[in-house]
Amino acid sequence: MYNGITEEKLEKLGIYDLRRVARHCGVSSPTSKRRDVLITEILKIQSGELKPVFNNKIGRPVKTMGEEGDLQTNLIINGDKELEAYVKPQSQDDSYLVLDQNYIEGEMPLSTNIIEFKGIINKTKQNNYYVISQLKLKENKIVIIDEATMNKFNLIQGDLIHGIAYLYVNKGYARVKEISEINDAPPSENKYNLDFVPVIPSVVLDAPDFKMGNSKVHICQNLDDQIKYIQQKSKEYMQKGCKCVVVALEARFETKLKLDMIDGITQIISYMDETSQFSVERMQDALNYTNSLFYHGKNVVMFVLNIISQISIFDTYFVDRPVKYSDKTNLSIRKILANSKASTEGSISTICLLSQDDVELKPDEVQMLQRYCKD
Repeated sequence: MYNGITEEKLEKLGIYDLRRVARHCGVSSPTSKRRDVLITEILKIQSGELKPVFNNKIGRPVKTMGEEGDLQTNLIINGDKELEAYVKPQSQDDSYLVLDQNYIEGEMPLSTNIIEFKGIINKTKQNNYYVISQLKLKENKIVIIDEATMNKFNLIQGDLIHGIAYLYVNKGYARVKEISEINDAPPSENKYNLDFVPVIPSVVLDAPDFKMGNSKVHICQNLDDQIKYIQQKSKEYMQKGCKCVVVALEARFETKLKLDMIDGITQIISYMDETSQFSVERMQDALNYTNSLFYHGKNVVMFVLNIISQISIFDTYFVDRPVKYSDKTNLSIRKILANSKASTEGSISTICLLSQDDVELKPDEVQMLQRYCKD
């Protein structure tokens, strides 16, 4: 199934993709093994040194019908234009994995398989909740969350959830079956407080005057220096009890790999897509996620990689060239830079990064940023 596998190719895969390859190659219990062990066993199976182990329950489509949740999910989607835009019938491929081996086949809903998902909870204008998975499913990525699940796990918009879901292939969506983590913590630890008391920022993150709850623009020499800056600062901030979130929309594959290797980062929000609208929506996910962590009493630092490119994304979506800096673009940038607050329990601090080349070549954009905050 996976021809031409090399150690170099495996090293470039994220942990979820690596587990998927391991499972299909016949590595036993891939979710319980470290990266280096997975890679070693995959290569040994490919060379014939190790015998593959397969679970016979994996990969067989389930064709039974009739679970009430199926009907409820249809009712949620019908008439909600935002959800309908994401949903379309799917074809089966090897992205769809059965991760739960304890199900009773006769009680399964109309679904081809059970998928693993991870993503940030979003809400439509009609108050329906959904997640667009970050685990690179080849086709549709939308997972519907019903009101009962939101209440059961005490969830709010912006929470990062990880779990498994029933995949309705013919309908184009998945429905949550089980949640294993909320904001990288067990579901039982999910507590938040929307009633917080604002305070004047007092805890210094960096000398002389950048404090928890502030925003700033930081100028680097180039993109590599931006990544080095994130690597250095995320380690410092993590030691001070902060969670570090990196927003890297439209980041190249090589850039994403470098960011993945930084230990101090809690979450990287990076979606490569051909439409500007998709990127703008994911920026909203980033703002929602940092606010969710804040409501859970966390100190958060949000790094926005290459902020000049974000301005271009917004302008491409909001206006037709050659018009520049529409009101909506200005509003979007203000939202990013205003994404800072402090309370007695937590804080949000935002650092927008840009390169010296951008300062020299695009002074108008820099002036626009400097209207909202200072380095």
